[in-house]
Amino acid sequence: MAVRLLRRMAPLAAAGLLLPSAPALAGVSVDFADPARFTDARLDGGGGARPDAPELLAIRRHLEALGARLPPGTALRVTVLDIDLAGRREPWRIDNPDLRVMTQATWPRIRLRYALVRPGGYPTDHPGHHPGEAPAVAEESVSDMAYLARARMARAGDRLWFEKAMLDDWFRQRFLR
Repeated sequence: MAVRLLRRMAPLAAAGLLLPSAPALAGVSVDFADPARFTDARLDGGGGARPDAPELLAIRRHLEALGARLPPGTALRVTVLDIDLAGRREPWRIDNPDLRVMTQATWPRIRLRYALVRPGGYPTDHPGHHPGEAPAVAEESVSDMAYLARARMARAGDRLWFEKAMLDDWFRQRFLR
């Protein structure tokens, strides 16, 4: 009986007719616009990165995990336009050429564009939204000039800790007020 039911439902599932529409949109989706042109997106050296670079995958996973904190049915689409990681690699250092040197002038920066859709399918610029909410579509530069003040809190072994902490603050301020 169950096998016959599954056989009947298989064509519907393949066509996408059995998939729920609103929950499928919920959460965060992340894209990278031309990562080869990013300012500094690789821990092993400055400049751009391939789309499958470990640093980009880690940032994508982090933003997707933050999406679990959004209200049910809310969807956030983020396009990362540029990345400038904290610190700067100084390859002329003979003792450790892959060391990233952190200074007050090398704070992390991520430029991004995002679109937020609330439950019900309308963007936040709909007349029913509440004042003070994030706009439906926005572009901004997220940065943390005081990132060195967090140095004591940094998680050992997480080389993108400063960028993740900066994104945590941005996400909390924009979407969880």
